[in-house]
Amino acid sequence: MIDQQKPKDQQTQANGDKAKPPDNPQLIKPPAVVTGENPDDGAQKREDEKPTVLHRLKEWWRDPYRERTSWTDRAIVLLTAGIVLLAWMQWREMNDSGKQTDRIIAADERMATAMEQSNIKAQNAFDSATKQAEITQRPWIGIASVDPFSLSPSDSFGLRFNVVNTGRTPGLNVRTVIVLRSLPVKERFSPIMGAVPAGTIQSASAILPNGTLFIETPRYPLAQAQIDAIKGGTIILYVYGQIAYFDVFGADHITKFCKMIVDTNKSEDCGTDNSAN
Repeated sequence: MIDQQKPKDQQTQANGDKAKPPDNPQLIKPPAVVTGENPDDGAQKREDEKPTVLHRLKEWWRDPYRERTSWTDRAIVLLTAGIVLLAWMQWREMNDSGKQTDRIIAADERMATAMEQSNIKAQNAFDSATKQAEITQRPWIGIASVDPFSLSPSDSFGLRFNVVNTGRTPGLNVRTVIVLRSLPVKERFSPIMGAVPAGTIQSASAILPNGTLFIETPRYPLAQAQIDAIKGGTIILYVYGQIAYFDVFGADHITKFCKMIVDTNKSEDCGTDNSAN
């Protein structure tokens, strides 16, 4: 009976031991929801506590067991840095030289443009001065006068004109055309003449400054009836022509003239075909 009772006592003792509170009770931390704490705060704090690159570099520098660089490595680093520095300085100098060259080229282009414009202006001024000199120095050849005449019946009637050069240089290769023609008063006058003979500066004849040249009309028979018609105003006797010549500068000039015989010894200029260039 004693042996059977002992297990029961032992079981009672065991149950008593389970029910007995521990001598040092530990508080259980309530859930994060109850305390209001963020469960990620711990992870964020651990993340913030990670060593930075600078901190690691300091630790590596203070580490007595880290591998030390040799003087050759240091020399190579210094030489490399020097080479890089020299290359950069050379590049900068070349770049500055290139910019300076560009500025010089731009300045040269501006100077060339200015010189070209100046040359154009100088050429224009020279051309204008040359043209003005040619105008002031060129020959001017024209009709100065008609020799005195008297209308009378004749088998060979003609008129002679006095041509003069009033310019400052000779008129070269002078060529003339002169026509004598009668028309009724009511008929419109229009000069008809042959072409001026072609020529060059290789002068066959020339008129010097203030020099004169006489030219004559072709000679025609003149009857008394024609003279009476001229005096009566039913017909007009026209004398017209042109003088072609070269100046010493190589330019070609033409002087046109026209006269009307309105009386037995009187002539007048026509209202047209009197010009010079």
